[in-house]
Amino acid sequence: MATGYADIATTSVADVSSTFKRVYLMAVNAVPDATALSAQFKRTRKFKAGPDGMYFNAKLETGGKVANVGDGKLLPKASRPQRKQGKASISHTYTVIAVGGQSVPLTEDNRNAFVGNLEDQMEDGMTRVRLDVERQLNGDGRGILCLLETVVGAPTYGAYRAYGMATPAGAPGTLLLVEGMELAFINPGDGTERGRSYIASIDTSADTFTTAGAVAGATIGDYVVLCNDVDATGTDQSNNYNAEAQGIGAVCNSGDTFEDISGVTYRRWNSVRYNAAAANITEKMLATEEAKVKSKSGKKPNLHYTTPGISIDLQDSLAGLRRFAEKKKLAGGYDGLEINGRTVIDGDFCPKGTWNLLNTDEDCVGMMDLVKMGYVDLDGAKLHRMEGRHAYRADLYFPHGVIWFSRSSHKMIYDLADDTTITR
Repeated sequence: MATGYADIATTSVADVSSTFKRVYLMAVNAVPDATALSAQFKRTRKFKAGPDGMYFNAKLETGGKVANVGDGKLLPKASRPQRKQGKASISHTYTVIAVGGQSVPLTEDNRNAFVGNLEDQMEDGMTRVRLDVERQLNGDGRGILCLLETVVGAPTYGAYRAYGMATPAGAPGTLLLVEGMELAFINPGDGTERGRSYIASIDTSADTFTTAGAVAGATIGDYVVLCNDVDATGTDQSNNYNAEAQGIGAVCNSGDTFEDISGVTYRRWNSVRYNAAAANITEKMLATEEAKVKSKSGKKPNLHYTTPGISIDLQDSLAGLRRFAEKKKLAGGYDGLEINGRTVIDGDFCPKGTWNLLNTDEDCVGMMDLVKMGYVDLDGAKLHRMEGRHAYRADLYFPHGVIWFSRSSHKMIYDLADDTTITR
């Protein structure tokens, strides 16, 4: 008796790949590879590839020798602005989607249902990569999701300090955690792994997460980072510790070596953080910190990036003013606000208690102009049969990197009063 279904064992890779290709184009059009934050950074080609990174020129001082000279006297020696070669790294972010062979459409009757399911999986994969890049742009390159606050109830662990940053009291340590994440616990002393597991559940009210099994040797203060596969062993193991994009948390710092340039040796290669000491955001505070950035770098911040809670707080403090806040269309089609003349966007991945003053001019910051997010093409196909299984997989790949050309053009205000109940 005919069932209306072809023999699933004979479904050709070509047929599946053809369907995948059509759905892939729909997904690419539906999901942008930029986030609300990264879309504000222009793409740059002002770098050269080297054996260990991407090299670029940074201007540390604007001028050379200048003097008033009397008639017939010797002129100043020829000079040039102080420049230094910097080095930035590319981050390689992957995710994988899988399709069971028995779900492959074999008649026109169920093809639409399959296409809808495949499109949803592909869009979800692209969205989670895009959101992870946004998380990385808020971090400091170390890849820390949180620190362990308690271990006595293992495999349930207390979490605090998202991004490894000091945050306001009550700020959620589980801010960046998602059920199903595969994690490595890192020894802060030497950067080695204690062990691996995946998140089985999260209790945001208690600020704890539970893994599939206790990680041997886990210690209070350990770093929690993403890893490639909890089952990986030996040389197959890879984790995100010190392997993420240099985000706002890295550029807004001082007295360290950033992008291979020492802030100790070159005083202009420093940003400045301002400790608000748990105060509320105010117009005067912002104006003062803007003036400090302009005095140090010669440039006024043109983008303000903060949390939803702090954005609401500022709007409330200015509510008596006419037209103090209006919607503003930003690059990439994203919506922002213009608050008292400042372009402001808020983000759920912004660390609690922070307000960032950024300059998005092309001589201050740029996203490396690399290939766009897409599924890896091997031998002319993006969908591949999984070895030993009646299933198919597609590997989504996004190489990305940001270059901060002028470190002193950016600043972070931290430890602001914030609404810690607004969380992902």
